[in-house]
Amino acid sequence: YKKNWSDDIILGDEKFFKWNFINNPFNSNKNYNCVAVSKLDEILGVMGLSLRDFFLNKKKIKAAELTTWVINEKERGKSIGKKILNFLKCNFDLLIGSGITNNAKNVYLLNEFKYIKNFPRFFKIYDTNNMNPFIKFDKIGEKRLNNQKLCNFRNIAKVNKLINFKVIDNLNNIQKLDSNLFTKSNKWFNWRFNRHPYFNYFSYEINYKNFKAVYVLRFDEV
Repeated sequence: YKKNWSDDIILGDEKFFKWNFINNPFNSNKNYNCVAVSKLDEILGVMGLSLRDFFLNKKKIKAAELTTWVINEKERGKSIGKKILNFLKCNFDLLIGSGITNNAKNVYLLNEFKYIKNFPRFFKIYDTNNMNPFIKFDKIGEKRLNNQKLCNFRNIAKVNKLINFKVIDNLNNIQKLDSNLFTKSNKWFNWRFNRHPYFNYFSYEINYKNFKAVYVLRFDEV
């Protein structure tokens, strides 16, 4: 990754690489990255890959998340990326990737992948003064922000720091009954948010009447 990627990339960091590809609970301490190698044992390209269980119509299917994909600079334009994708399509029921570059997008589309242009991102701004150096608000935005109502969530629901991670498995089992999704088990949750090599996350459990939810926070400085 360091040698063949034009910019600095986190996958070139050994600590992050091990966390992302080896320590992932679905990978069982094995590296499942897909590597294309020549007959002379020269690496032609690599597709980052992490195993995940996906539930479709209440049934578990073999799936994987695709991450950064890089081709040896000397071998580009030789359909190596296409061959990697064809190999993976023959070995998995579902493959998904995000943050696709324009060059990679064309290869995915030519290989019968579906492209979703935008995923919704929701932001809650509490103090416009803190955001003024970064965002320009139009008149409609200013009006909405000035009229927003903030309430103390603790007044209507019980919020506690997440201690018993069994609730994750319980929520995951409920979701599998009526949703098509990557499973988010207790083991996955613990790996993703509690063992991240660089970021600190804060997990909370919400209880409201007979309903439960879990939310995770991360604080960043900008």
